Amino acid sequence: MDKLTVKGVGKRVDGDYECDLRAMLVDVSSPDALLVSEADTIKRLSGAVGYGIGEAFANGDWIVRMAVATVVLARHGVDLSEAQARKATVGAFTFHLEPVADDEDEDDAADPPGEGETPSSSGGGSGSPTSADSQVSDLPPTGRLASVAS
Repeated sequence: MDKLTVKGVGKRVDGDYECDLRAMLVDVSSPDALLVSEADTIKRLSGAVGYGIGEAFANGDWIVRMAVATVVLARHGVDLSEAQARKATVGAFTFHLEPVADDEDEDDAADPPGEGETPSSSGGGSGSPTSADSQVSDLPPTGRLASVAS
């Protein structure tokens, strides 16, 4: 499980908070995906929208990270006002990402290149990217957001 550490904001807020950032920012089908109201909060605080939220987060955008932190805190029942969040230092919100096993590498080890199904025999079509492929194309090979301390 990922973790948000808040430090230097205040006794009421400082501490560690569990979260699932991949579910929140990447896997929109997850039960832990952002609610529309939470995405609106991030948009209002940072200007980031849609899959751009995850991309900006992965690129270390301090304002997006602060906005995501306010959502994580709200999910834990901690109300952090916009004014309080904006007064925090950029290092006040640190995300610790849990490493994710790359299942694709395990599958590749079982089927050496050239010995598995071809795209046409598996119904994969022409091999050209689909809209679903383009939604996650900016992620690292693991499909996991990059770990950047904030």
